[in-house]
Amino acid sequence: MAVGTNQSDNSTITVAVLRVAEPLATYKSQLQRCASFTFSGPDQIQSTVTASEAVAPPINADDSVAVNQAVSPAGTGGGTQTTLSLIAQIADIRIQATYTTFQGTEPDAVLLDQAFTAAVLKVHDNVR
Repeated sequence: MAVGTNQSDNSTITVAVLRVAEPLATYKSQLQRCASFTFSGPDQIQSTVTASEAVAPPINADDSVAVNQAVSPAGTGGGTQTTLSLIAQIADIRIQATYTTFQGTEPDAVLLDQAFTAAVLKVHDNVR
């Protein structure tokens, strides 16, 4: 896993590569069945998570998906965390790149796509 942080707005890009036992279709199905849920963190503040499937960029992989997600704390004072994740799977290797922003700003989709594509190509070259 690699993480990069923009010091000016605390946004991050995280790229993770891991082996998985299930196809990406299983994750997509879970996303469709449970697009929203509420939880309480260690601080007992309740937050709502909403997720939706977006159009995944074309990529040379067995399967791929893009996911928009927002984590909104209840009440006032806490900002919304917004993420855009690009996920691909090649055989049993899953590649996920996520751009996380705070205070309602939009993720930089171009920068995220560049990091995602580089990671997928590296995995593709080593697996195939």
